[in-house]
Amino acid sequence: RVVVKRPRLGEHLAGQAPAYQYTGKSTRFDVYLPYGTDKG
Repeated sequence: RVVVKRPRLGEHLAGQAPAYQYTGKSTRFDVYLPYGTDKG
């Protein structure tokens, strides 16, 4: 899995939606999973 810290309103990495998102007041953590997992 890869976790990327991004600005809350920033675009997704490489234009791909993450499997999970954890959003705060000013930042967002996008979680990308490899293929072959539940949501990846």
